[in-house]
Amino acid sequence: MRVVFISNYLNHHQLPLAQAFCDLPGVDYTFVATTPFNSSRAAMGYEDVNSKYGFVHRAYESPMHEYLAHSLVNEADIVIVGSAPDNYMIDRLNMGKVTFHASERYFKRGLNIRNFPRNFASSMKHIRPFQNKPLYYLCSSAYTAYDVNLFANYSNRCFKWAYFLDQCQCSLNDLNQKRNNDTPILLWAGRFVDLKHPDVAIRLSEKLKRHGCKFRMNIIGGGGIESQLKSMVNDLQIDDVVNFLGFFPPEKVRSTMETSDVFLFTSDFNEGWGAVLSEAMSSACAVVSSHAPGSAPFLIRNGENGFIYRNGEEDQLFEIVEMLLNNKQKRVNIGNEAYNDMQNLWNADIAAKRLINLYDAIINNESTSLFKSGPCSPAEIINNQWY
Repeated sequence: MRVVFISNYLNHHQLPLAQAFCDLPGVDYTFVATTPFNSSRAAMGYEDVNSKYGFVHRAYESPMHEYLAHSLVNEADIVIVGSAPDNYMIDRLNMGKVTFHASERYFKRGLNIRNFPRNFASSMKHIRPFQNKPLYYLCSSAYTAYDVNLFANYSNRCFKWAYFLDQCQCSLNDLNQKRNNDTPILLWAGRFVDLKHPDVAIRLSEKLKRHGCKFRMNIIGGGGIESQLKSMVNDLQIDDVVNFLGFFPPEKVRSTMETSDVFLFTSDFNEGWGAVLSEAMSSACAVVSSHAPGSAPFLIRNGENGFIYRNGEEDQLFEIVEMLLNNKQKRVNIGNEAYNDMQNLWNADIAAKRLINLYDAIINNESTSLFKSGPCSPAEIINNQWY
């Protein structure tokens, strides 16, 4: 079986899935990269892996390479289209070949009157033209199914998907021993940009301190609004509990998560997926997330393997975090459940096997409701107000 994943460039979020397909017996896997590696990502500590692996075909290197990329897509059994131009799948769909589109949500800016013309035009160009073709959505956001069905009809053709990360190599027991902290550690990690709302973590810290909570807040990241955030910490007089750690490479972010008790994910609806949530859950952190980023409704079973607060409701966030700070066993139980879900359900090996099973069901006209949860289970249609 020939499997092709086509996207802009290979990155560490896609590598585990690529390796999972390569490890499957009888699978010939190719990743088609349509653009060179983004140099701005290198400045953040990410590695250019387009030229590192033999399964990568670099379509951008010449017109012949691009022609061969189209041939690979048209001839493969399973094709997953990520961040790639629509023209890579048009010929294949016109031939009636099953194609999967791995996509975050389309309408991150909302569906109000001001955005309606742009959203409608985008749907008419990228979504609706293929609704009568054998195109299936692998939803890398809990809100993708809603968006693609807003102006088109992909009924029963939307399935849960993710950015699948390397599994944690530490045992649960080792992780729990690592984070045996006298003072609970809260962690926030990401770029300092408005959509990620690091200011929420700072205001939370001030309120927790004012209420006498014992904690330490570590913040990983930089850029954008960094000076404003540091001024905010000084103005609120919480520099004794808030520590700015700077930018870390991905592996150091993970190791820091493994020694932190609670991870805060404060992004809004402009966060398509949010891989840091997957990383924190894999590290057995007790996660507390806004309902807005695309990963939260898929990965978090509220109150069981993490907590969700309504985006913008900072009082609700405070109540959840205060409870966790005062209840170590609850933190441990939540983190353990998160770790088990990421190890046993939301991982690349399971996703690769399930996608092949889903493809077989589609081409054999069988039921596609093969799985109740996790990768390739049906993605229900939920909008921004779901929580």
